[in-house]
Amino acid sequence: MRKRKSPTRTTPARVKERAGTAIATPDALTGLFDRRHLDTVLPALLEPALREQEPLAVAMIDLDHIQAINDRHGRDAGDALLKSFGELLSKQARTGDVACRSGGEEFCLLLPRTDAHTARRRVNALLSWWRDAEFRFDTGMSKGHAFSAGIADSFLAPGAPADLLGAAQACLAEAKRLGCNRVLVFDAEAAGQGGAD
Repeated sequence: MRKRKSPTRTTPARVKERAGTAIATPDALTGLFDRRHLDTVLPALLEPALREQEPLAVAMIDLDHIQAINDRHGRDAGDALLKSFGELLSKQARTGDVACRSGGEEFCLLLPRTDAHTARRRVNALLSWWRDAEFRFDTGMSKGHAFSAGIADSFLAPGAPADLLGAAQACLAEAKRLGCNRVLVFDAEAAGQGGAD
């Protein structure tokens, strides 16, 4: 009698490889993946997550008040902050995580096998570090930076990649509306009223 092969477990690294590293273009400023890669790799990570009933968390992060930094210290200072934040995301990413600059001062983290509340703890740790960071420019010292973030996962916002990304973006918008400098998690029950936790 032939032995049945056990099903191969899909690893995030294998999915990233299948998504096609040939089309992965790094963002010139931060060195992170760009929006094009995000649009390719999110469906590639979500499909096995749904099939294997494992969470995939998406965190949308927007650096607060970058325009004020540009106005006070110059555009090079704003670019330096964006680059430093990209380095922070790269340094803190686990194997299998995907960090992208999705545009302007907005970033996206894809966290396989991570639920939204675990992702919130990780993103809050990033926020704590970012608040404490100090930067010295020709025009003076800059510190006390912050960001706003919205998080959703494939359990809280099941469906297509656009649904998951949209849920995280809605939380990010709510975090901005509430005054920035905070991390919110998508609340499916409150979504009808525009709510987040």
